[in-house]
Amino acid sequence: MALGVESACINHLSIEATHRCKQCGKPVCGACVVPAPTGNFCSEHCRDSYQQFAERAEELERNAPKPKRMWRFRRFILRLTIVVAVVALVVVLATYMGFDVPIVGEFVKQILIAGSD
Repeated sequence: MALGVESACINHLSIEATHRCKQCGKPVCGACVVPAPTGNFCSEHCRDSYQQFAERAEELERNAPKPKRMWRFRRFILRLTIVVAVVALVVVLATYMGFDVPIVGEFVKQILIAGSD
């Protein structure tokens, strides 16, 4: 018996079960088991229910959106934006504090002078 649990078959109470239904978990003996490629079942109903469930799960998996690439792109853009903002802040603060930042040039200096008036 699977999992080492002793129990009686649901159809033959005097016979020890050797399998458990993959769908509902009920114990069944070797005479009552309904074997299928996907596992052992207690009835055709459970086998068919499990097959429908498996087919639906596969369909949902196939139709599920694949957001992985888009999230990578968004994460890249977010990081790039943060880096640009930090660099711009450092340049503006350095210029404001009187350091000569050749990249900034006269444009930022004039903005800072106009803003202080």
